[in-house]
Amino acid sequence: MDAAPIQHIGKLLVVYRQKKEPVRPYERDEKRGKGPREMTVMKSGGNGSIRNRVSKVVVKGNERVTHGGLVKRKDPRQTSAKKAASNKG
Repeated sequence: MDAAPIQHIGKLLVVYRQKKEPVRPYERDEKRGKGPREMTVMKSGGNGSIRNRVSKVVVKGNERVTHGGLVKRKDPRQTSAKKAASNKG
């Protein structure tokens, strides 16, 4: 069990086992960087008569996948104050 005895109380033996760190495949690997990655997306069919659609989507480093299966930018695109002023008039 990889456990060590800690305390003995009457007939009860208290043991300690160190928690192992889980391997999380969904976390970014340091070697991968922020390049494009392929994700599997399942879109709901709506009501019960239409099947759910499963598709693979390429997501760039600055994008994310929503719960509905849409690909959106992580952060809104920055707008320039100079461009906004020149577009107005």
